[in-house]
Amino acid sequence: MRTILIAAMAALLIPLPALAQTVGLVQALREAVTQRPAAVAAREQALAVRHAAGEARSYYLPKVTAAENFAATNEPGNSMFMTLNQEKLNLGDPNLDLNHPGTTKDFETKVTLEQPLFNPDVSYGYHRAQKGAEAAAANARWSEEQIAFGAYASYLGLQQAHAALDWAESSHKDALEMLRVATQRREAGIGLKADELRATLRTVPLERLLVETDAPYLAPLPYRGKRNEPAFVVNTASALADLKGVPADEIARLTTDNFFSLFTRAERPL
Repeated sequence: MRTILIAAMAALLIPLPALAQTVGLVQALREAVTQRPAAVAAREQALAVRHAAGEARSYYLPKVTAAENFAATNEPGNSMFMTLNQEKLNLGDPNLDLNHPGTTKDFETKVTLEQPLFNPDVSYGYHRAQKGAEAAAANARWSEEQIAFGAYASYLGLQQAHAALDWAESSHKDALEMLRVATQRREAGIGLKADELRATLRTVPLERLLVETDAPYLAPLPYRGKRNEPAFVVNTASALADLKGVPADEIARLTTDNFFSLFTRAERPL
């Protein structure tokens, strides 16, 4: 038991080859069209219908039948007919006894050739099967085109995701650089604390933002210099929306969700 356990642990420690591999767009499309089960099934169905059309046409092929029969009898009537068929009946034979013949044997080999010339049912079935084969082939091509389009759409989606990720990373780097510049300007006495706060907000993810007021001070625009009130939080959220480049109602929804995610004991109104 210990030996088996050690062997199993050693097998787990062996690095396995990576299952994923990078492929180009052309190879991805080729693999999708040739290996996708839906495309393979459509092609096989088209092939089956094409064979069915060939089978329907095969009814016009000649039909050859071979048969062999052996018979032995001493019944007077059958015995006489067998002898006639074999061209062995001799009525002048004095020993001929038609009422009490001996055992007569007959071996017959028959070969029959049948060649249908025209059968309306066969012709209709063949033309119907032929049209079905054409439809199945068109459906197979359409399935391949759909699969290729789906693969290409997935490729474009992946490219868009990469571009969005690059854009997000670039925007985050820009925001950090703006924060650094704003902080240095404030420390040098030539910048404002508000500029540093705006630069800081650019680096904060939307799912981490909350909006509040600091009554009675620091009223937002356009109420600067007046007494701050909780109702002015709408103006703060609007300024935040402009800073983040998202609609104000989206900021309202996100900050509300963030509040109830942070304060789990608070009851959310229905």
